[in-house]
Order: sequence, then structure tokens, then C-alpha cells
Amino acid sequence: MALTDLAIRTAKPDEKPRKLVDEKGMYLLIQTTGAKLWRMNYRFDGKQKTLALGSYPETSLGQARDKRDEARKKLAQDIDPGEQRKLEKQERRTSLANTFEVIARDWMKVRGKEWSEEYAGKTRACMERHAFPSIGSKPIKDISAPELLAMLRAIEKRGTVDMAHRIQQHCGAVFRYAISTGIADADPTPAFTERYQRSKLSTMLP
Repeated sequence: MALTDLAIRTAKPDEKPRKLVDEKGMYLLIQTTGAKLWRMNYRFDGKQKTLALGSYPETSLGQARDKRDEARKKLAQDIDPGEQRKLEKQERRTSLANTFEVIARDWMKVRGKEWSEEYAGKTRACMERHAFPSIGSKPIKDISAPELLAMLRAIEKRGTVDMAHRIQQHCGAVFRYAISTGIADADPTPAFTERYQRSKLSTMLP
């Protein structure tokens, strides 16, 4: 018999964890602490597995069922929903660890050994002021040429054309460093480097 909101709200904890069964492998696990956790049992490659679907009341009965149905669709496509979730979490962690700022600071640390203290300080300062606020928090592999061009245009509008050119060069070096370390696949700066060197940045834009 399917669960109801009333049954869920009024369910009390016991001396041991207990289950309130819903449908299609889903159930509500009631902990001795009173916590109510949505779970789904399923089989994949002959193995019994359990998928977490959230907690009540943060995840409602309807929302838990929607998650269960999505998981069942994946199973129908021969995809393990639990393993896919692990991969997605790992990808998110990797993206956060490989933002433009993280990679740029690593590049400055490595290359800084070859620079004078003055040049290293100026490079760090201009990146922190002009590049990081715009693209620093973005995964480096997701940054496109139009995004970089928009950033450079904003720098130029502040009356610092030379700084825009300098930031463009630094960004290109960061991307090439990321490619050499296997973090990025491409450097988007060549898409506009030649045109930028020939004329002001504003002449490239509509």
C-alpha cells in the first residue's frame, strides 16, 4: 500500500530503525533519532543496492517519487543511478578544484620562479583585479572565447587598453599551462589574439 503524507507526518521513531514501504522499491527509513530518510532498493548486475533520495520534510513524498522514477528510467537504460551520482559528484569536485583562479595561481607559482619579485607581484595584482572577478570562479575548461572577449572589452572601457592586452596574454599562458597539465583541452585566446594585436578591442565587437 502506497504511503500518504499523513502517515509520514505522524510516524514516530522506535527503539530500532524501521521502514515505511511505498512503491517500486522506495521506502521511508525512520531512524531512532526521528530522522526520516527516503531510500530506494534496486538491483544492478545482480547486486542489491540502495539509493538515497533525500530526507523528509526537505524532500516531499512527491519529490521522492520523482527521484525514484528518474532512477528507474536510468535502470531501464542499463545505467546504475548510484554509480552515476558518484561520477557526477566527482565531476563537480573536479570542476571546483580546476577553476580559472586555481589554475592561474598554480601557473603563477610555477612560472614565478623564473620572474623577478616585482614582475610576479604586478602579474598577481593585475590578475586579481581584472581577471579573477570575472572568470576566476569558472571551471577553466568551460570558459569560451566570447567570455574572455567580454571581459577584455570591460577592461578596455575603463580606459586601460594596455592592461586588456596584458590580461589577454596572461590568460593565454594560463590556458596553455592547463592544457600541458591535462586540465583543459583548448586555449580560446587565439580566436581573437591576432585581431586584438592589430587594433583596439572595440573594433572587433558589434
